[in-house]
Amino acid sequence: MKVRPISRGEHLADIVVHAVGISFAVVGGGVLIVVAALMGNATPIVTGSIYVLGLLMMLTCSALYNAVRPGKPDSWLRRFDHAAIFIMIAGSCTPFALQGEPGWRIASLVLLWSVALSAAGIKLFLPGRFEKAMIWLYLALGWGGAAIMAGQIAQLPLVASATLAAGGVLYSVGVIFHVWDSLKFQNAVWHGFVVAAAVCHYIAIMGGVVLAGA
Repeated sequence: MKVRPISRGEHLADIVVHAVGISFAVVGGGVLIVVAALMGNATPIVTGSIYVLGLLMMLTCSALYNAVRPGKPDSWLRRFDHAAIFIMIAGSCTPFALQGEPGWRIASLVLLWSVALSAAGIKLFLPGRFEKAMIWLYLALGWGGAAIMAGQIAQLPLVASATLAAGGVLYSVGVIFHVWDSLKFQNAVWHGFVVAAAVCHYIAIMGGVVLAGA
């Protein structure tokens, strides 16, 4: 399959979107962890840190891969870029998973992280395998995580549950642009959806987990 050349303007736009996303993750993530610490509850500190680390990992790996754009499809930058998405999804679900009943928390976390780490391992060590299936698995992990946490999500404040759902929709719609290779500025648009979705999930975690745990 012939790959469409990426113009300098498209490349620059994508770099700007990544810079905005990483800046938000660093500043917003720091604020989230500090607020969680001020609340005096250990669980939001731990889960918030896992979420922030997963988000930063995804954005940083994506920025490096898309900035360098190595020619080989099995490059390690590409492997880490794709694997980090699974870590981010599981990390974003973790703060909500730990809001449930003790037994259910453990079961949901084990399931979420088992799938995420297994899929990340495939991306790292079996590059190029199951490419189309992995796109569906990204969506399945995110929405499946929401499904198994339905009880916890139902207890969230309205703004938190609404922004959590909005983030999921933005990620899902963004996939359309991720696979739309012929569209000009396709990468920048796709990553813009990712950043917007991350902002929604940040609001949901801040309001529904960190501040709600006060």
